[in-house]
Amino acid sequence: MWLTRFSIKNPTIVTLFFLAVAVFGIIAYRTMGQNINPSVQFPDVSVVAGYPGASPEEMERLIVRPIEDQLQDVSHVNHVSTTIEDGIAFMDVEFKLGTDVNFAATDVQQAVDAARINLPSDLDPPQISKNDTSGDPVIIEAVSGPGLSPSALSSIINNEVIPDLRAVKGVGGASAGGLFIRQITVEPDLGKLQSIGGTLLDIDAAVGQGNVSLPGGRLDQSFRESTVGVRADIRDPREISFLPLSIPGGSNGQVKVGDVARVVDGYADRRSISTYNATNGVILQVVRDANSDTKNTTVAVRAEFKKLAKKYPQLHFKELQADYTFMHDSIKGVLENLFEGILLTAIVLLLFLHIWRSALVVMIAIPASILATFFVMWTLGFTVDVLSLMGLSLTVGILVDDSIVVIENITRHRQMGKSPDEAAIDGRTEIGNAAIAITLVDVVVFAPIGFMSGIVGEFLHEFGLVIVVATMFSLLVSFTLTPLLAAKWALLRRPRPAHTPLDSRSGSKIARFFNAFVNWFADRFEQLRRAYHDGGFPKALAHPWIVVVGSLTLVLASFVPVALQIIPFEFQPTTDWGFAIINVTYPPGTPIGTTAAGIVRLERALQKMDGVESVNATAGHKSGVRGGHVGEIFVTLNQAKRHNEDKVITDAQKLGYLVPGGRIEAAHGQNGGQAPIQYTLTGSSSEAVEKGAEKLRAFIAQNPDAGNVKTSTQIAGSRMEIDIDRNRTALLGVSPQAAAETARASIGGVIATKVRMPEGLVNAYVQLPAETRNQEQQLRTVAVRSNNGNLVPLASVASFTWMSEPTQLNREDRQRIVSVSADTKNGAPISRITSAVDAALKSPTFLPDGVSLKTQEGSDSQLLADSMQKIGIALLTSFLLIYMLLVILYRSYLTPFIIMFSVPLAFIGVSTLLTIVNLLHKAFPDVRYFQGQTLNIFSMLGIVMLTGLVAKNGILLVDYANTMRTRGLSVADAMRESAAIRFRPIVMTTMSMIFGMLPLAAGITEGAEFRKSIGTVIIGGLMSSLLLTLFLVPVIYVWFVGWMERYHERHLKRQLEVAVEPDEEAVAALREPAAF
Repeated sequence: MWLTRFSIKNPTIVTLFFLAVAVFGIIAYRTMGQNINPSVQFPDVSVVAGYPGASPEEMERLIVRPIEDQLQDVSHVNHVSTTIEDGIAFMDVEFKLGTDVNFAATDVQQAVDAARINLPSDLDPPQISKNDTSGDPVIIEAVSGPGLSPSALSSIINNEVIPDLRAVKGVGGASAGGLFIRQITVEPDLGKLQSIGGTLLDIDAAVGQGNVSLPGGRLDQSFRESTVGVRADIRDPREISFLPLSIPGGSNGQVKVGDVARVVDGYADRRSISTYNATNGVILQVVRDANSDTKNTTVAVRAEFKKLAKKYPQLHFKELQADYTFMHDSIKGVLENLFEGILLTAIVLLLFLHIWRSALVVMIAIPASILATFFVMWTLGFTVDVLSLMGLSLTVGILVDDSIVVIENITRHRQMGKSPDEAAIDGRTEIGNAAIAITLVDVVVFAPIGFMSGIVGEFLHEFGLVIVVATMFSLLVSFTLTPLLAAKWALLRRPRPAHTPLDSRSGSKIARFFNAFVNWFADRFEQLRRAYHDGGFPKALAHPWIVVVGSLTLVLASFVPVALQIIPFEFQPTTDWGFAIINVTYPPGTPIGTTAAGIVRLERALQKMDGVESVNATAGHKSGVRGGHVGEIFVTLNQAKRHNEDKVITDAQKLGYLVPGGRIEAAHGQNGGQAPIQYTLTGSSSEAVEKGAEKLRAFIAQNPDAGNVKTSTQIAGSRMEIDIDRNRTALLGVSPQAAAETARASIGGVIATKVRMPEGLVNAYVQLPAETRNQEQQLRTVAVRSNNGNLVPLASVASFTWMSEPTQLNREDRQRIVSVSADTKNGAPISRITSAVDAALKSPTFLPDGVSLKTQEGSDSQLLADSMQKIGIALLTSFLLIYMLLVILYRSYLTPFIIMFSVPLAFIGVSTLLTIVNLLHKAFPDVRYFQGQTLNIFSMLGIVMLTGLVAKNGILLVDYANTMRTRGLSVADAMRESAAIRFRPIVMTTMSMIFGMLPLAAGITEGAEFRKSIGTVIIGGLMSSLLLTLFLVPVIYVWFVGWMERYHERHLKRQLEVAVEPDEEAVAALREPAAF
């Protein structure tokens, strides 16, 4: 081929090109950022609306529905999901992929603004923000100030620390939990206030009117111009006590606010209490920007924390968790797998090739292709992450395939006595089509993965393209660098035949041992080759039906373990990230102080567990729920003992005695505490939906592998409903608005004004003291002024009713939904639960009429279904593309058809090896390295990859058999000769890939749990394909090609019999073998 000739004639140009590629690749690797997962941005916008004191149903009616009505007119919206809790609503607006998130955020902002006319007038503007997958914190830090008051500590963090962190390059946001928020509270004394005929609304008006700051205009004098400021603002909270209190019908100016109320310069009610190792503390969370990477952002943030520690010596900083630690260990583990795979591949090549120079020539293809891939990744804006590196580690065997086939063929031609240059050119030319075919097969396999749609496709984009780029560059290496080095360096001397013994009597002890081992290996391999060629191969051709039926039976039998759930399904394997999440739930209405005390007791117990490094917690909030009755604990493990995660989770669930009346739910930190199994139910009737949800919850709870099964509405909280009676208000001359505002001010309080203090604006509330507002009898006596100036007790115009309501409401696409969620016990795959649910749902009477069910968007159960569909399409597409590619290359429909018979054989080994691994796990559940394997997104990617890998064996066999037929051999003899010649490269390439995958399948490095299955699948598939392809493909080839040849001969004979005179061209065609 011209490229090979050019390389051999111009070695300087070729070597300089590859040196340049290596330099740029090294620079690219050191320049690229590092993340755990690829940087993926989805067009997703969030809306957060807070309305303190409003119940979930009020939030839904007053705020959520008006905003949803406007959002339905926004273009390209995919879903609108809403979670409504006491006083706050979280709306997630998901746009279709490809939508510009900046324009999407603008559209959402305009929709919310349009809804403002229908929202409460005293509602603070809802907050609009863009979401991205980098929203999880890269660093969690605990901050304490032993010598500072809670207010002073919170002030420094809010006004100094957080702004400094937000200014760090790469930081997208910083927030703090557990802060004390300064608040000025005016607490009226009901007795004193009512004795002078005053109401709460009078105090509210007095405080609001006493805090005024206005521009006075401009003062124009003959000698100067100046601006004028008019200030009547409050500059010190104590000034509020001296504000005049105006009471209708009273002596104005004689009564001050301080005469009937106490002014408290304190803190807002704490609805979130943070602790660190059972002591009070502030928890800082730093989030990276979507366009930055974890490594550089973490390094910069850590450097900033060191500066802050010097700047504020009174503050103590303690890092609790950093994604960088796990990311660094995981990337290091992948690189270790990569280098171990390269080393094992080199050993295999050395054993087969016997010539260390030839082995080294082949091995050069790996770093050359990987460094070229790094350069392309950098150019495309990719990052070094676990998925991209895993893609490179998978290509170790692929990258040497072309070079193995080329160097083996060049060596054979060199042994024929040809010169090095001639052998390189002839050997490369003879194997050219086959090498191109086996490379492009890998390309068409992974190209569909690189362009898959949906969430899964976005994450696998880098994975697929990295493999495609590396594979294509390996083809270039085999066309240029490999024959060049073979001709100019590795094969200058004529090599001995592969089975010729080496001199094991000369050289050092190591050399003698190596030569003896290579001789032993060469003898055994030659025996194996002869046993196949002289024994197994002839028997297969003599008994073709046994081979075909046996292969078909094994393929069908390989699906039995999947059907019996011996090989279960899950979206991604459970991985020990080194931290666990423990949720605590008390009965609704439990005071937050009780919850916080229970959490502190749990923290102390968790600190004593083996491997636990630190514990931080938040009372008042847990995953997806807010309220004083819930709390969340993050347990960070020492990275050296991160595999204790399961034990910590199991032991934590036994600590229920420390939280009497509470419920403990413990889970891996992998999903951020989110349940992997989630279903949503919708319907026209709320009662039917809740009935169906409860039935589904009870059904899942019966499954022994399910835990923490609950519905989103099963927890109901108590609620006092103050209902203003319009008839009574009309009769007594009381304004309904005044009565409602008085009731609200009494309990929740109202913001009378905002006082500008050095740290910013501070809310000044008018609110009854806690000992008064928390007593129903006291609330009944709160006075409201009527139109004639008389004071009317609130109980005279309103009824006080106690009821219960859900603590949380969920909506999706403008409909109420009920969610049913569940965790798995002891790392059980989710298919053991979801398959049972799917079977139950086939019954039309399982759910009430009118109730529909689907998996929750973003849950593992939904992502599993989505990934199975997308990868199934990719698998089918790859299969068809391989066939079409081979048809184009061989200009035949029959040859590719025969080659494709090798693909189904791979699933035999996949099923067998996964079954063995799972049975070992069942027998030895406590042995970490016998971890159970599943069909997950990574193992399914391995199956897709196998369609290209195993087709190579068939390509090598059929391609050379066609070559032998053009040289005059019969079909059977051509295949027999191909089996003899191609046995060695087939075994060598397969063993290289198997040994290259061994470190990945062993899973002994950090973070190897999730990538272990792909190595297991590939090894199993390669083994079964190697063993069966060597027999099935020859049988199919002899069958079909022999039949087509006989049909061709009969057709030509009939033409000759009909012709008056024989056609010389027809006679010549009859004598030559047909190409199919």
